Amino acid sequence: MTLAAGLSIGNRAPAQFTNGGFEIGPPGVPPPPWVVSTYMNYAGFNVQSPQTDEGLNLVDGGIALTEVTNSPGGLDSAPDADLGTNASLRWPRYGYQCALINDNGRDYNVNSLSQSAIVGGGMIDPIDGQVHVTFVIAPVLENPYHETNAQPYYFIQLSDDTQDIILYSDFGGLYDLDMPWQRDVVTNVTEYDYTDWQMVDIVPGTNVAMGDQITLTAMASGCALGGHMGQLYIDGVGSSIDGIYMTGATAQAAMSGGNLAYKLTYRNGSPSAETGVVLCFNTPRNTTFQSLDAPGLAAVPPQVGTSGLVLCTLTNLEAGASGSFSVTVNINPGTIGAITARNYYIYSDLETPLLGPRLSTVVLDPILLCGPAVSGDGGLLFTFTNVPGTCFTVVSTTNVSLPFSQWAVLGGAVENTPGNYSFTDTVTNQERFYGVRSP
Repeated sequence: MTLAAGLSIGNRAPAQFTNGGFEIGPPGVPPPPWVVSTYMNYAGFNVQSPQTDEGLNLVDGGIALTEVTNSPGGLDSAPDADLGTNASLRWPRYGYQCALINDNGRDYNVNSLSQSAIVGGGMIDPIDGQVHVTFVIAPVLENPYHETNAQPYYFIQLSDDTQDIILYSDFGGLYDLDMPWQRDVVTNVTEYDYTDWQMVDIVPGTNVAMGDQITLTAMASGCALGGHMGQLYIDGVGSSIDGIYMTGATAQAAMSGGNLAYKLTYRNGSPSAETGVVLCFNTPRNTTFQSLDAPGLAAVPPQVGTSGLVLCTLTNLEAGASGSFSVTVNINPGTIGAITARNYYIYSDLETPLLGPRLSTVVLDPILLCGPAVSGDGGLLFTFTNVPGTCFTVVSTTNVSLPFSQWAVLGGAVENTPGNYSFTDTVTNQERFYGVRSP
């Protein structure tokens, strides 16, 4: 199975994504240049990270269950038909229409919605001058409690067809503990798991060039045993968000046992002021709250050393206005893999919660330095290899049983070539142990 199959939409794709809000045309089948493709999910997916289209193990077949839906009430007015009014999710996110991929799709059914476009000036966000592909999604998956690889899921991919590279992918399954799934049980029998609208903000940077053709694909799949549905709402495909939103930035790599800082930025992209704005950041799994810097916000953080919700409020956020605040957490010692922040969001008197884009950090074990060489001035020269561009601090102690946080700071390591670091200690008249942390 190839996701690009069936994406021929003429000799040249549009200069930017067309009808990204799905407002042009009546409800029904998404109009060109949107393309609906169908598949079958018999084998289940390969459990891997990152997920790939090949790893989904899809085969040709299936029926088209993807449509543009209309709600006369406009923004955040209509409940999902399966979830009902007790759930928080409402559609569309913007305007009066959005797309629903694989609507109530079960019986192994899979649908994808795709569009190709040419990278041009219309994709540049004037705020930072960079190319953005931005949109919002909301998955609704029936929970069958199957084995991991047989569960319903959604899949997002942005590819650069000109350079034949994947710019972004996201895979959402019910086993993902970092995803802020909400649970809705209908008539005490059927369980649906869903999220509120999530913002996806793809900034490919130097990986794309003006004139490249890119393809956005969004997919939803029922379970691999046939009886449970998976569907995905999508809206607002463009280079910016038309309402309030919150994005974040954090380090690409951090040390187990060390601190990790998040800078959260909020903005009102709508044409009018919004009142009663609430900003929420839940500490990621395997972290605890350390500190908060929230100028101009009324803030209620959790206790230091505990996990929980950082809650900030604003009485009014004018059109086009923005601000930021910072949250620092500590990564639990012994944590391996990654720290992922997905459960942070913004809402107001006018808009329901919008989750911010995924923020992932690779967690590295503390590196013990050994086997130093003697430098020209008699000092000890340490070298080590790690993730390029990471900032490291060299520490030491005469008592290795002390917690790493209590070791003495000697200074920063120097990155000589990408990923290769060194540090020279000229004080060698006592026995001590060395280590590094980030930052």
